[in-house]
Amino acid sequence: LYAQAMQLLYKNERYWLNDENEEVLRKNNTEFEQISPLEQLFKCHFSSATIEKKAEWLTAMEIFNYLQKHTREKLSINKINWFGRILRKLDIPQKASSKGTLYHVVKLE
Repeated sequence: LYAQAMQLLYKNERYWLNDENEEVLRKNNTEFEQISPLEQLFKCHFSSATIEKKAEWLTAMEIFNYLQKHTREKLSINKINWFGRILRKLDIPQKASSKGTLYHVVKLE
């Protein structure tokens, strides 16, 4: 097996995943992903903006502060960068501004 691997390397065979392979792998793994408590909390209080709903452009920190005010749990400020990644993963519409990245969300009543 080692000799076969070395021979393929010498022939410059591709041994890494390309973008297409990574996308297939990502799609296959989504059913096994665990939803973080912070993501669940976001989904309880916000949804992604749609045309027919009244929406706001908020920074991740503004959303985070809103969640902190409306929950009994003390949310760690250290998780704000991770929270931004969660918002991108959820495909929340976003735009750049002088305040930073703004996310287009609807507060659920």
